[in-house]
Amino acid sequence: MVASRENTRIDLFVVADAVLISLACALVFFAYKEISAAPGRQARDLANIAITIAQREMVHVPARPGDGNDPAARRSQMQQQFRDARESAETAVTGARLRFYSEHPDFKSAGEPADPRMAAELGRIQAAGAPIAGESLTIDGKGFQRASAPVQAQENCRDCADRGVQPYRQGDIVGVMEAIVPVGDDFVRTIRQLLYAAAVLATALMCVLGIIFPVIKRHREEKVRMKYVTESLEREALTDSLTGLANRRFFETALDNYLKEFAAIGVPVSLLLFDIDRFKAINDTHGHDAGDRVLKEVGARLRQSARDYDIVARIGGDEFAVITPYLDDHNLEAVAERYRSNVGRMRLAAPGGVIAATVSVGAAIGIGQDANKGDLFRAADEKLYEAKRAGRDRVAA
Repeated sequence: MVASRENTRIDLFVVADAVLISLACALVFFAYKEISAAPGRQARDLANIAITIAQREMVHVPARPGDGNDPAARRSQMQQQFRDARESAETAVTGARLRFYSEHPDFKSAGEPADPRMAAELGRIQAAGAPIAGESLTIDGKGFQRASAPVQAQENCRDCADRGVQPYRQGDIVGVMEAIVPVGDDFVRTIRQLLYAAAVLATALMCVLGIIFPVIKRHREEKVRMKYVTESLEREALTDSLTGLANRRFFETALDNYLKEFAAIGVPVSLLLFDIDRFKAINDTHGHDAGDRVLKEVGARLRQSARDYDIVARIGGDEFAVITPYLDDHNLEAVAERYRSNVGRMRLAAPGGVIAATVSVGAAIGIGQDANKGDLFRAADEKLYEAKRAGRDRVAA
């Protein structure tokens, strides 16, 4: 009777141990799948980020002055934009390789040599107008994730007929670009450790659980971290989230580029700084929601007043800036006044009454090789405070 009870007790222990070990092995299996898939997902996200950055870089680069009437110069500039977009994407996403491919003579020299796989991809995109696509690749035994997108002509080809090449119009798909990101292999060591832990489960179930749960937690934390990195890169590459204008990072880069490009041809570059008058009082009186509406409306009115080559940005809480080339001392103040008066006509209904916001404007001009971002910004900032000291809602240039 006692032996029977002992056997029953042992059987229960064996069954319980087998159930627990089976459960632990199932947990190891699911952890194996999740950890194995994580590097591929991360590489796929990074490939899409690289493609997105390259597309935006190509859209935001303006035409160089003087190239508008020279088709050959514009083609050369478009090819250079491809190269600049590649460099920006590969710099932003470590390990990424960006490739361009086109069969059209105007773009072919900026891309890759003959490639059957990319030629097939180009044909598929031209036929279907497919959006960004991702897939896994194996090159020389190593895993990669890729994303592709169409390359569109940014303007019409005005001399294609004269040169006897296939004509294209703005928006036509003339090529394809793809980003390839390697899939990391660090997870292999993690998987081996988990398999070793699974073998130890027969005698130390708690040790196995002590490994699986931290690994799952670490994987989830890595997933959250990658999502944060992805969103941060997209926010930096895009615009100010509230107003839809360029953010400060893009503004500073654009100002440097404008000063360098226009200095080479002796064209002045002007900087306008805007500060909303008594913005703190608007927030205190009408609330922060009304303050956000004012910021959005000011940004929209500045954008309405912008010319083709102007860049409008929000650079601080209630501070805005406009980079505008080709102005001299005679018309700088008139252009700044146009911006100011457009904002000054704003009327917004809000709790506590109607908001009639105004802006003070400081303007400065930089020209020549000695012009630099710091000096131009300080000069415009001094003029801005001069306008505010003089009574606000005015221009100092």
